[in-house]
Amino acid sequence: MKNHEVLERCGRYALIERWQNNDVPYVVACGYCDKTGAWGAGHYYTDLQDATSDFNDRISDFCSSCENGDMENHPMWCVKQ
Repeated sequence: MKNHEVLERCGRYALIERWQNNDVPYVVACGYCDKTGAWGAGHYYTDLQDATSDFNDRISDFCSSCENGDMENHPMWCVKQ
């Protein structure tokens, strides 16, 4: 059973609220897996507004390869992977 809720999702990123951690309940998770509920790395926040702002900054950082449809030269950091 997952102990969190995915509030928003885009590409490899997820904005998560953890239910059992009141000190830092919000996570901007990178590499989130829907099946297991695990993630590879995260940025942790006490405030939902700060977490949402970081999440939105990260997902707005789309690369020019995506815009041009050039998946052969697609960088690893792009959120659309």
